[in-house]
Amino acid sequence: MARKIATLEDLLKKPARTKEIIINVPTGKSSTTDFVVTIKAIGSKAYDDLLAAHPPTNEQKKEGTSYNIDTFAPALISACSVTPALSEEQATQIWTSNEWSRGELTELFIGCVEVNSKGLDVPFNEVG
Repeated sequence: MARKIATLEDLLKKPARTKEIIINVPTGKSSTTDFVVTIKAIGSKAYDDLLAAHPPTNEQKKEGTSYNIDTFAPALISACSVTPALSEEQATQIWTSNEWSRGELTELFIGCVEVNSKGLDVPFNEVG
């Protein structure tokens, strides 16, 4: 495998990481439909600003939490959503829906966290 060195131009042109999440929805007695949700990383500063905008409640602080999951999760889902593009209000409707299980919501939220936490993937130039 050839070693490559990135230029600043390569790094600045690197596209934001995206990810598809499959939401399996029951559509009948024994049938389901898979819906694809596409999410995209929002950038390090935007992520940190979003975290800061959703501090934990006093009760959550006592539990050692660093953010308010009930406000941060919908805000992050909204900020990351590409297809469909979701407003924060729409993401909150999903987050508080009785139709979504805790596992389904966690999968969507963790997907957004992961897309913002993955490593660098840059098209590098050949050395030499």
